[in-house]
Amino acid sequence: MKKPLTCLGLLWIIVALVATLHTGAPALYAQEPAGDAVSVYPPAPTDEGRLGTLLSVELGEISPAYTGCGGVTAPVINGTYEQEVVELVNAERAAEGLPPLKRVTELGHAARYYATDMAQDNYFPGDHNTYDRSGGSLVQVCTWVERIQSFYSGWQMLAENIAAGQLTPEDVMSAWMGSAGHMDNIFSSNAWEIGVGYYAPGRYWVQDFGRRNGIYPVIINQEAATTDSANVSLYIYGQGTWSEMRLRNDDGSWTAWQPFQSTVNWTLNGEGGEHTVWVEMRNGSQTELSSDTITLNESVPNLSLSTNKITLLAEVGSEQTLPSTVSFAVNNDGGDVLHWTAGDDAGWLVLGSTSGDAPASVEVWVDNSGGILNSLGEHTATITVTATNPDAVNTPQTISVTLNVVEEVHTTYLPLILR
Repeated sequence: MKKPLTCLGLLWIIVALVATLHTGAPALYAQEPAGDAVSVYPPAPTDEGRLGTLLSVELGEISPAYTGCGGVTAPVINGTYEQEVVELVNAERAAEGLPPLKRVTELGHAARYYATDMAQDNYFPGDHNTYDRSGGSLVQVCTWVERIQSFYSGWQMLAENIAAGQLTPEDVMSAWMGSAGHMDNIFSSNAWEIGVGYYAPGRYWVQDFGRRNGIYPVIINQEAATTDSANVSLYIYGQGTWSEMRLRNDDGSWTAWQPFQSTVNWTLNGEGGEHTVWVEMRNGSQTELSSDTITLNESVPNLSLSTNKITLLAEVGSEQTLPSTVSFAVNNDGGDVLHWTAGDDAGWLVLGSTSGDAPASVEVWVDNSGGILNSLGEHTATITVTATNPDAVNTPQTISVTLNVVEEVHTTYLPLILR
């Protein structure tokens, strides 16, 4: 069911309710229509004193009490469950050819607050609004929109799914996907961001969906929390708004500006740990900066070379160059052992080593057996170094080699002055 609201213009907010179940007791169902969704309420607790005791233990260190309309950051009860719900949502969207949703702190706070508030005051509303319990009765303190926007401002779209009683993220996603209204929220093309809240005991689950004005999310690997590979995929919102973009890892160098595209294959730095990918977008003078973060579980081999350019000089008819030899280093800026091979595309270069483990030093010189030093002009070649580890990153890499053969080389000697 869509509700037109007057907030930042005419906005549509998608409302859905969720099928829920209460474990540990026979299911009691009270169904009420809510657009295309159906609300299934859990049974009332059979032992309110015991439930109250359990809640007081769980909530004993939570202060202040969850009264009013938001404004309190609820503690994380099970962050793994919340992340799994996000990943399951994006897996379902990917199966439908839809882009992933970005998990954002603000919607997470809104969802977690609501899950905690419902548990503390022991309610599960069909209207999604927020209530306080006073004298044993529930009193509405604000609408669901007011609650969410107390955490998540500047929105142009909001939607919410709630559930109670499901044991696992898979269980609650199955319940939501079995309901047309909740599935519509999960598959909404208007939503770009998501927050998930979970609270136990009671097993309250909340999904909040949104989109904000002027926010263009970047999402790594369908919003996975971790990756075993430094090679990742990016989804970047903003098609039709931005004409160009550039990217960088962490605080590294930016790539060159390139035409905007929504999907990009990208390589993280090889060091294990948390990495942030930054994307700057522009269209004329208008720019926007966005990022996402993921944890690389282990360091992977990361190929780097000490130089990407070598220049040699020789006098025509001579037998050697200036300098006679040069060298470059093959390094591993990541973890594990990096195995490498090297070769060139010219018949006049010699590599002192063509394979090995990093770090290593490779010497390079000119082979004049073919008479290259008798040929005036500029001669070019490319050395290619490739990491052979399957999981290595930043591979292959190349070094451009320029050999200038000239009529005469003038050598100037400077006096050495000792003091």
